[in-house]
Amino acid sequence: MYIDHLIASEREKVLHLSFSDSVIKKHRQQLNEYGFFTVSIENEQNPMNNGLSIILHGPPIKTKHSPVFHNHDYYEMVYVYRGGCVNTFRDHEVILSQGDILLLNPNVLHCLHTLHEQDCVFNIMLSRSLFEESMLLLLSDNKLFSNFIVSYMYQINTSQEFLYFPAQQDGQVDDIVTNLIYEVRERSSSGNGNVIQYLLAVLFTLLARIHAEENNINAETQPKIASLLDIISYINQNSNTVNLSVLEERFSYSSGYISRMIKQHCGQSFTQLVQNAKLQHAREILKTTDTSIVEVAEESGFQDSQYFSKLFKEKFGLTPRQYRKMCQESIVSSF
Repeated sequence: MYIDHLIASEREKVLHLSFSDSVIKKHRQQLNEYGFFTVSIENEQNPMNNGLSIILHGPPIKTKHSPVFHNHDYYEMVYVYRGGCVNTFRDHEVILSQGDILLLNPNVLHCLHTLHEQDCVFNIMLSRSLFEESMLLLLSDNKLFSNFIVSYMYQINTSQEFLYFPAQQDGQVDDIVTNLIYEVRERSSSGNGNVIQYLLAVLFTLLARIHAEENNINAETQPKIASLLDIISYINQNSNTVNLSVLEERFSYSSGYISRMIKQHCGQSFTQLVQNAKLQHAREILKTTDTSIVEVAEESGFQDSQYFSKLFKEKFGLTPRQYRKMCQESIVSSF
């Protein structure tokens, strides 16, 4: 079976893989200063394929030690293919068994470890841009996952740390996850992005259905959030041109109602929401191109590059040039 062959090769490779010296130094500095460190998706050993990277979790640590907490600048999905593992949080732990899935939001501090040599656990890393741009639209009818994403993105009330899904006996979830692993690891062509997104959408839809059935959740309990998700998705995709009049016409709500809904559920005004969407767009341009700061500001919808730089530093703690420099050095912290 493909997965077993992958596990065999990964077990050999994981013994020789490690972070670069510069990344290790950064992690140690963060541990000393904050008591935890942040892992960037750019520092992971396997290349990204359409916004995903998948690795086999390392072997158990033989010596006992206090948990070393970390978080990520991406969403992490833990899938137990065989055996089990323990995910320790600040004030509790979750024990996972074969077939279980745990989806973590980027901010949550945790320490994941296997217990036995035969444990096989996959870490599926999903970039925020994949989740918050492409997948958000596909999941607009999936309240469980869309609310999980939106609550993290916009800090609605207290964002949920993780979603836990116990193993299912029918094998549907396992089949989808193993197919996803195969697509990401073995078919890394430019043409399989749609397949990967389709598999993710089917997986999340199936998990949401299982969650609703096991917890007796009525599908119509949160209609306002579903409407808000559509509005936020549109704002993210059209931050340069969107205004309340456009939203009013597109979604058939009054501008006053839209403003109140955004303020109530996101804790921000419409103007702040649009501004944050523009800044997030600017951050992606800085990370992936050499475009000048003036042009980055213009592409992101800011007419004044100095005002843009001021807002960027207020939000992320670095100037646009400093942020780009950190990206180029592959030492990007989670903001």
